[in-house]
Amino acid sequence: MVFLGLMNIFLAILLQPLVIKEGDRCTATYVFYYCLCLSFTFVGGILCYLLFRKIALGR
Repeated sequence: MVFLGLMNIFLAILLQPLVIKEGDRCTATYVFYYCLCLSFTFVGGILCYLLFRKIALGR
């Protein structure tokens, strides 16, 4: 479980430049979904990543 949590943190680091480009509102959205990700497995983290991309890029 620790490894899965670290992978989710790694995903957050990868997403950070996208979040910064999108602006403050998307940063808040990202933080909300990332907090949800922490309670999921690695698969949950991937699903969260895809959902966040859809929100950040498809608005």
